[in-house]
Amino acid sequence: MNALGPTEQKIINVVSCDIPKTRRQIVQETRLEQKKVDNALLRLRKNGKILRSKEPIRQRERIFKGRGGISSNLRNYYLYVLYPRKKDEVQISNTTFVGYNAGKSSKESKSRILMNFLR
Repeated sequence: MNALGPTEQKIINVVSCDIPKTRRQIVQETRLEQKKVDNALLRLRKNGKILRSKEPIRQRERIFKGRGGISSNLRNYYLYVLYPRKKDEVQISNTTFVGYNAGKSSKESKSRILMNFLR
């Protein structure tokens, strides 16, 4: 079993509560750099320590820019939760959380499908 580093341990502590967290919330609560959190989240997902939402959440974000007016962007983000033992998939308030390999399938690559189509 892999020992957790300090970055992973901080993320596990933040995600250990029952409320799903976004990457932005994890960065704010751990006070770590965004790149470090991204890398640690990927390592934790690969090791089976946390689950990520199957589909990204899409939310409109409005930011007041002073004299420049209001900026409106569509923000896509994933939610993360701690991996509960003996479950491959978790449903929390209409959001399905899956492990790292659950989204992967043994389908052919896009280039192989295209080559077969052209033949």
